[in-house]
Amino acid sequence: MTDPALAALAAGEPFQTVAQQPPKNSDLTNLMLIGEKQQVEQAFADAGWHAASSLSPVAKFETLERLWPRTRVTVKRLFLFCC
Repeated sequence: MTDPALAALAAGEPFQTVAQQPPKNSDLTNLMLIGEKQQVEQAFADAGWHAASSLSPVAKFETLERLWPRTRVTVKRLFLFCC
């Protein structure tokens, strides 16, 4: 691609993305990676980066558990006294 073609490609991208549900402004576009998937992956690998490991089912549950809003439940102690 020539420089004018790259400039046109970048100019055609949205300045800011919009979330789907609910539709509201989201992230600003501040970085574009240009190249074939393999080229981009190789560039990161050459720089010492590596792909993140996928989460195990237990790790996914632990993440969800920490993010889920917790509600407090009042527990009352009951004592049973016999004869």
